[in-house]
Amino acid sequence: ILKTAMPLVPEELMVYRVLKPDVDEKFARRIADNFGFDGELVPTKSGEPRMAYVFTNDTHILEVELDGSIRLYRKNLPESGELPTEEECIAIAENWLRSHGIYSADLKLAGVGVSLIRGDKPAAVGVSFMRSIDGIPIRNAIAYVSVTYDGLIQEVMLTIYDVKPYAAFKLKTPDTALKILKAYLDSGGITPEGQPRECIANYILFKRLIVRNVTLEYFLGKEYVQPVYVFQGEADGEEFIGIVDAVNRNGS
Repeated sequence: ILKTAMPLVPEELMVYRVLKPDVDEKFARRIADNFGFDGELVPTKSGEPRMAYVFTNDTHILEVELDGSIRLYRKNLPESGELPTEEECIAIAENWLRSHGIYSADLKLAGVGVSLIRGDKPAAVGVSFMRSIDGIPIRNAIAYVSVTYDGLIQEVMLTIYDVKPYAAFKLKTPDTALKILKAYLDSGGITPEGQPRECIANYILFKRLIVRNVTLEYFLGKEYVQPVYVFQGEADGEEFIGIVDAVNRNGS
């Protein structure tokens, strides 16, 4: 059931190539220096390939993945303290990103909420920022900061990369994208052999779907940032997200 208007979209949109860094020990140590992280690089076991550069000290762990994504987190939650309000956590997260040269005008607040529970009480608040290009959000290009007691940083996760324009492509219409989503769900999430996968969804099997919001966004892939249609609503009362490739690959 569609309970929203379809978005107005341009005829074509730019696709961007992802410029991921060449991650080696030198790069990882530079990240550690930028974060002010004083710790030891965890060695790999003999004969095993390195899957990530992991630095550790008495209180924190810093992980630099081979794809350039970054995670910094505390080994243990502080014993006690006062948890800042959500508004204060947003400001603390923004300040941390600014102080480390990460925050920019194309980062927009995407969400805020309790991220850790101790006993039956909130112990940390997570703040998510989403990168955008020309005002269009990149759904999975995220800067995430979790704030715990007394405004301390519990965790930071970054999946933000530089990009460069690749080429402009014509877009499917929103109605065409809706038909693709319906066909995908009706098939039980099966893509016909020999055809490109155009759709993903977090729920496949359900009795009733209500779509309440349809947006044109970007999606960060391994090599490209490309436009997608995002369908959001409820499937049997649970949050539903369906993503459909917005590029018209038929060229018409």
